Amino acid sequence: MAVSAVENRLIEIIRKKHDRLYRKEFTRFTLGQLIQVFDENQYKAKKYASIKKLLPVKHKPLLLLLNQYRIFSIHPKGEVVTAQIAESILHLSFTFMFDKATCPYTSAELKCV
Repeated sequence: MAVSAVENRLIEIIRKKHDRLYRKEFTRFTLGQLIQVFDENQYKAKKYASIKKLLPVKHKPLLLLLNQYRIFSIHPKGEVVTAQIAESILHLSFTFMFDKATCPYTSAELKCV
């Protein structure tokens, strides 16, 4: 579930910046496909340039790890997911979610009434 929250955050980062492009091209993307949008070797067209700048470079390896864990947890190969691994993934997800640089919302949108 925590990795799903990360996936949703990536969607919101892209959608809030370029809603029309998001709706045209990215609505059915998986987490892995969303991560590829930020890869400098893919999506090289000019229309993606501003999207690529939205993700802090430090989070790229983290997203790859979270995606690998998600794939593994959905399609287990007989490996046991220990409590320590699950807790680590949860903490790594929080690292991404709590970083102000990955928050697509304005302070007014975050204010509870």
